[in-house]
Amino acid sequence: ALTDGAGYDDIVVLAPSARVIEGAVPMLAEGGMMNIFAGLARGTRANIDLRVVVERGVRFTGTSGSAIRDLRGMLGAAESGALNPNLSVAAIAGLSGVKEGLEGVDSQAFPGKVVVYPQILDMPVTRLEDLERTLPKVYALLGPQHAWTVEAEAEFLKECLP
Repeated sequence: ALTDGAGYDDIVVLAPSARVIEGAVPMLAEGGMMNIFAGLARGTRANIDLRVVVERGVRFTGTSGSAIRDLRGMLGAAESGALNPNLSVAAIAGLSGVKEGLEGVDSQAFPGKVVVYPQILDMPVTRLEDLERTLPKVYALLGPQHAWTVEAEAEFLKECLP
């Protein structure tokens, strides 16, 4: 075998097929990254056992399919401070909140993304504004308009990791 059974560190999926994605997941090495760069149709679902994220440290990333000029425009806006990408985070969760988080994003119950921290086992999906009650030190480090920040994340991990 090409990898002597270790798997691949990086896999880029260029075919717009859920079956290709599903078939490539077992080929990822421990700590591997899959970039889903395939132009999948909206609503396409791949059956992936998310235990690979926790047990093998596998990561997934993807792209929106936006035009390069649009991506450059957004990058420029983020770099200039005109756009704060951290405002897209609506809630955070630990591993126990994965299902609720995925369902919430799918049903548009959250006005943004749910960031799941798989290394934190028992943390339900929590909207950022609700952190004032549950994790006040983390809440105090949110940016304007309840924006998720590097500082809030550091405090969150400090408080929630064993």
